[in-house]
Amino acid sequence: MNEQIDDKTFEEYLKRGSPVSRQYQALESDEVPADIDREVLARAEQAVRSPAVHKRRAWQRWSIPVGLAASAVLALSIVMESGQHEQTLVRGPSYAEPAQDASSASPEAPKQAAESSVEPQPVELHAAPMPAREEPDSSTAAREQETNVLRERMQRRVAERAVAPPPPIDAFAKRTAAEAERSAAADSRAERARERRADERSDRPVQTVAHAPTRPAFVPPAAPMEMPLPSSASTPPSVESSGFATEEQHARARHVDPEEWLREIRELRAAGKTEDADREWKAFREAFPDYTVAEDDPAIGEGREE
Repeated sequence: MNEQIDDKTFEEYLKRGSPVSRQYQALESDEVPADIDREVLARAEQAVRSPAVHKRRAWQRWSIPVGLAASAVLALSIVMESGQHEQTLVRGPSYAEPAQDASSASPEAPKQAAESSVEPQPVELHAAPMPAREEPDSSTAAREQETNVLRERMQRRVAERAVAPPPPIDAFAKRTAAEAERSAAADSRAERARERRADERSDRPVQTVAHAPTRPAFVPPAAPMEMPLPSSASTPPSVESSGFATEEQHARARHVDPEEWLREIRELRAAGKTEDADREWKAFREAFPDYTVAEDDPAIGEGREE
């Protein structure tokens, strides 16, 4: 580093009273001679090329060797300590000897006492040898045979359970078969009812009514039905004169029980045969228009009550 310039010298330089300024003033011309420029450039180049020498402090020069020495000492102490731990042996427990009577004390007692006072020597412990495998006796062989038999039985049971079909499938098949049987029975009953009604229609004489309505009124019996009789004003004159509606309804009432007919209609709806049930319900209402049926009866269906 360059030395610090004195303030007084710097002020003299600014006032051109320094030795350098006087040298410049002594020159003959204002321009600096070429030889001085060459000398300055040569010294500057020499200063750049010369290696810089950095001075280290004393503690910095000795820090690396001291650190290496300390590391070596620490490693050596660790190695020695680990070696001592490995050489440590297990000592056997020392038990106090039972006191002996003075009469039975032998002449060698003082010598034994002196030896016991000496610190016991370390005793090396060795692993006990593995006990020899005993040959299995007859009872052990019998137990092993019984265990094998039980294991085989368990395996057979597991295999049988795996092969057997699961019970839910059997229950589903039974329910399906029962539903099919009920549907077939309902179909057969509906077919029989239709056959009976067809027979009744074929046996009934054909009569011509001039102004008979599509749904003739039915006059039910007073005793069994307990229904109010329709007034004479509500019955057309042509129907009363012919007596066709009364004979037809009485013929159906004699051959078909209303409750039995309603039960067949309920079975048809339960089997999912809505069209057949609606057709039977319409025929039932034509045969028994004034028969009392509960509003929530399954035979009516949705929106069929008139």
